Amino acid sequence: MHAATLGLALALALLTTPSQARAQASESPSRVLHVELGRTLLEQRSARRTAGHLLLGWGVANAVGGGLVAGIERDREAWLAAGLVSASFGVVNALLAPSLMDLSSARERRILREQRDPLANLTAIRERERTAQLKTGQTFAFNAGLDVFYISAGLLLYALGHVQSPRIAWQQGAGLALAAQGLPLLVFDVYNWVAANDRARAIGSVAAED
Repeated sequence: MHAATLGLALALALLTTPSQARAQASESPSRVLHVELGRTLLEQRSARRTAGHLLLGWGVANAVGGGLVAGIERDREAWLAAGLVSASFGVVNALLAPSLMDLSSARERRILREQRDPLANLTAIRERERTAQLKTGQTFAFNAGLDVFYISAGLLLYALGHVQSPRIAWQQGAGLALAAQGLPLLVFDVYNWVAANDRARAIGSVAAED
Protein backbone atom coordinates (compact mmCIF):
# COMPACT_ATOMS: atom_id res chain seq x y z
CA MET A 1 0.00 0.00 0.00
CA HIS A 2 2.79 2.35 0.94
CA ALA A 3 4.67 1.45 -2.25
CA ALA A 4 1.62 2.28 -4.38
CA THR A 5 1.21 5.63 -2.66
CA LEU A 6 4.88 6.44 -3.15
CA GLY A 7 4.68 5.54 -6.82
CA LEU A 8 1.64 7.75 -7.33
CA ALA A 9 3.41 10.68 -5.64
CA LEU A 10 6.47 10.23 -7.89
CA ALA A 11 4.28 10.13 -10.98
CA LEU A 12 2.50 13.33 -10.00
CA ALA A 13 5.83 15.00 -9.33
CA LEU A 14 7.09 14.07 -12.80
CA LEU A 15 3.93 15.44 -14.39
CA THR A 16 3.88 18.75 -12.54
CA THR A 17 7.60 19.59 -12.70
CA PRO A 18 7.61 20.67 -16.39
CA SER A 19 4.63 23.01 -15.87
CA GLN A 20 6.30 24.55 -12.83
CA ALA A 21 9.48 25.04 -14.83
CA ARG A 22 7.54 26.79 -17.54
CA ALA A 23 5.88 29.07 -14.99
CA GLN A 24 9.25 29.97 -13.54
CA ALA A 25 10.65 30.59 -17.01
CA SER A 26 7.85 33.05 -17.68
CA GLU A 27 9.22 35.11 -14.79
CA SER A 28 12.71 35.19 -16.29
CA PRO A 29 15.02 38.16 -15.60
CA SER A 30 14.28 39.50 -19.08
CA ARG A 31 10.54 39.52 -18.39
CA VAL A 32 11.01 41.21 -15.04
CA LEU A 33 13.08 43.94 -16.69
CA HIS A 34 10.38 44.49 -19.32
CA VAL A 35 7.81 45.01 -16.57
CA GLU A 36 10.13 47.29 -14.59
CA LEU A 37 10.94 49.45 -17.61
CA GLY A 38 7.26 49.70 -18.56
CA ARG A 39 6.33 50.75 -15.04
CA THR A 40 9.07 53.40 -15.06
CA LEU A 41 7.89 54.80 -18.40
CA LEU A 42 4.26 54.92 -17.26
CA GLU A 43 5.24 56.83 -14.12
CA GLN A 44 7.21 59.29 -16.25
CA ARG A 45 4.26 59.73 -18.60
CA SER A 46 2.12 60.62 -15.61
CA ALA A 47 4.65 63.21 -14.46
CA ARG A 48 4.73 64.80 -17.93
CA ARG A 49 0.94 64.95 -18.00
CA THR A 50 0.96 66.76 -14.66
CA ALA A 51 3.42 69.29 -16.06
CA GLY A 52 1.21 69.72 -19.11
CA HIS A 53 -1.86 70.38 -16.98
CA LEU A 54 0.03 72.97 -14.95
CA LEU A 55 1.21 74.75 -18.09
CA LEU A 56 -2.29 74.63 -19.55
CA GLY A 57 -3.83 76.06 -16.40
CA TRP A 58 -1.24 78.84 -16.25
CA GLY A 59 -1.77 79.61 -19.93
CA VAL A 60 -5.55 79.75 -19.73
CA ALA A 61 -5.42 81.92 -16.59
CA ASN A 62 -3.12 84.42 -18.28
CA ALA A 63 -5.02 84.39 -21.56
CA VAL A 64 -8.32 85.10 -19.82
CA GLY A 65 -6.94 87.43 -17.17
CA GLY A 66 -4.75 89.36 -19.57
CA GLY A 67 -7.60 89.72 -22.03
CA LEU A 68 -9.90 91.04 -19.34
CA VAL A 69 -7.33 93.56 -18.11
CA ALA A 70 -6.66 94.76 -21.66
CA GLY A 71 -10.38 95.14 -22.31
CA ILE A 72 -11.33 96.81 -19.06
CA GLU A 73 -8.30 99.10 -18.86
CA ARG A 74 -7.95 99.82 -22.58
CA ASP A 75 -7.77 103.58 -21.93
CA ARG A 76 -4.70 103.21 -19.69
CA GLU A 77 -1.61 102.47 -21.73
CA ALA A 78 0.35 100.64 -19.04
CA TRP A 79 -2.49 98.26 -18.18
CA LEU A 80 -3.44 97.74 -21.81
CA ALA A 81 0.12 96.77 -22.71
CA ALA A 82 0.48 94.53 -19.66
CA GLY A 83 -2.79 92.78 -20.44
CA LEU A 84 -1.90 92.17 -24.07
CA VAL A 85 1.54 90.77 -23.19
CA SER A 86 0.08 88.46 -20.54
CA ALA A 87 -2.69 87.27 -22.83
CA SER A 88 -0.22 86.56 -25.64
CA PHE A 89 1.98 84.47 -23.37
CA GLY A 90 -1.10 82.69 -22.07
CA VAL A 91 -2.27 81.66 -25.52
CA VAL A 92 1.19 80.35 -26.49
CA ASN A 93 1.57 78.37 -23.26
CA ALA A 94 -1.92 76.89 -23.58
CA LEU A 95 -1.13 75.76 -27.13
CA LEU A 96 2.17 74.18 -26.07
CA ALA A 97 0.74 72.30 -23.07
CA PRO A 98 -0.95 69.43 -25.01
CA SER A 99 2.45 68.29 -26.31
CA LEU A 100 3.21 67.11 -22.76
CA MET A 101 -0.14 65.45 -22.10
CA ASP A 102 -0.35 62.47 -24.51
CA LEU A 103 -3.98 63.34 -25.23
CA SER A 104 -4.42 60.48 -27.71
CA SER A 105 -2.91 57.98 -25.20
CA ALA A 106 -0.71 56.72 -28.06
CA ARG A 107 2.37 56.72 -25.83
CA GLU A 108 0.57 54.82 -23.09
CA ARG A 109 -0.61 52.18 -25.55
CA ARG A 110 2.90 51.74 -26.95
CA ILE A 111 4.40 51.36 -23.49
CA LEU A 112 1.82 48.73 -22.51
CA ARG A 113 2.20 46.88 -25.82
CA GLU A 114 5.98 46.69 -25.50
CA GLN A 115 5.69 45.77 -21.83
CA ARG A 116 3.54 42.74 -22.73
CA ASP A 117 5.66 41.69 -25.72
CA PRO A 118 8.25 39.10 -24.58
CA LEU A 119 10.11 39.51 -27.88
CA ALA A 120 10.53 43.29 -27.59
CA ASN A 121 14.15 44.44 -27.60
CA LEU A 122 14.61 45.83 -24.11
CA THR A 123 17.98 47.42 -24.85
CA ALA A 124 16.67 49.24 -27.94
CA ILE A 125 13.57 50.47 -26.08
CA ARG A 126 15.61 51.67 -23.14
CA GLU A 127 18.07 53.56 -25.36
CA ARG A 128 15.25 55.10 -27.41
CA GLU A 129 13.44 56.35 -24.33
CA ARG A 130 16.62 57.56 -22.63
CA THR A 131 17.60 59.54 -25.73
CA ALA A 132 14.10 61.02 -25.95
CA GLN A 133 14.30 62.21 -22.34
CA LEU A 134 17.72 63.78 -22.91
CA LYS A 135 16.36 65.64 -25.94
CA THR A 136 13.38 66.78 -23.88
CA GLY A 137 15.79 68.09 -21.25
CA GLN A 138 17.69 70.00 -23.92
CA THR A 139 14.44 71.60 -25.09
CA PHE A 140 13.59 72.71 -21.56
CA ALA A 141 17.14 74.04 -21.14
CA PHE A 142 16.74 76.11 -24.32
CA ASN A 143 13.39 77.39 -23.07
CA ALA A 144 15.00 78.35 -19.77
CA GLY A 145 17.49 80.45 -21.72
CA LEU A 146 14.59 82.16 -23.48
CA ASP A 147 12.97 82.83 -20.11
CA VAL A 148 16.11 84.61 -18.91
CA PHE A 149 15.96 86.69 -22.08
CA TYR A 150 12.29 87.55 -21.45
CA ILE A 151 13.04 88.67 -17.91
CA SER A 152 16.05 90.74 -18.96
CA ALA A 153 14.24 92.30 -21.91
CA GLY A 154 11.22 93.08 -19.74
CA LEU A 155 13.29 94.80 -17.08
CA LEU A 156 15.18 96.76 -19.72
CA LEU A 157 11.95 97.83 -21.42
CA TYR A 158 10.54 98.95 -18.09
CA ALA A 159 13.71 100.90 -17.27
CA LEU A 160 13.69 102.63 -20.65
CA GLY A 161 10.08 103.67 -20.22
CA HIS A 162 10.73 104.79 -16.65
CA VAL A 163 13.68 107.09 -17.39
CA GLN A 164 12.07 108.80 -20.38
CA SER A 165 10.72 112.29 -19.89
CA PRO A 166 7.82 112.12 -20.02
CA ARG A 167 7.67 108.50 -18.94
CA ILE A 168 6.33 106.02 -21.49
CA ALA A 169 3.55 104.13 -19.75
CA TRP A 170 3.10 101.31 -22.26
CA GLN A 171 6.79 100.39 -22.09
CA GLN A 172 6.62 100.18 -18.32
CA GLY A 173 3.48 98.04 -18.38
CA ALA A 174 4.73 95.75 -21.12
CA GLY A 175 8.16 95.43 -19.51
CA LEU A 176 6.81 94.44 -16.11
CA ALA A 177 4.39 91.95 -17.67
CA LEU A 178 7.17 90.43 -19.77
CA ALA A 179 9.41 89.98 -16.72
CA ALA A 180 6.48 88.65 -14.67
CA GLN A 181 5.72 86.04 -17.34
CA GLY A 182 9.34 84.98 -17.70
CA LEU A 183 9.99 84.30 -14.01
CA PRO A 184 7.45 81.48 -13.39
CA LEU A 185 8.24 80.01 -16.79
CA LEU A 186 11.92 79.93 -15.80
CA VAL A 187 11.05 77.96 -12.67
CA PHE A 188 8.85 75.61 -14.71
CA ASP A 189 11.47 75.00 -17.40
CA VAL A 190 14.40 74.53 -15.01
CA TYR A 191 12.38 72.08 -12.92
CA ASN A 192 11.38 70.05 -15.98
CA TRP A 193 14.92 70.23 -17.38
CA VAL A 194 16.23 68.59 -14.22
CA ALA A 195 13.29 66.15 -14.15
CA ALA A 196 13.92 65.04 -17.74
CA ASN A 197 17.57 64.32 -16.96
CA ASP A 198 16.51 62.40 -13.85
CA ARG A 199 14.09 60.36 -15.98
CA ALA A 200 16.88 59.57 -18.43
CA ARG A 201 19.04 58.30 -15.55
CA ALA A 202 16.13 56.25 -14.20
CA ILE A 203 15.67 54.59 -17.58
CA GLY A 204 19.39 53.93 -17.88
CA SER A 205 19.41 52.30 -14.45
CA VAL A 206 17.22 49.47 -15.72
CA ALA A 207 19.74 46.69 -16.28
CA ALA A 208 20.52 45.81 -19.88
CA GLU A 209 19.25 42.53 -21.23
CA ASP A 210 22.00 39.93 -21.46
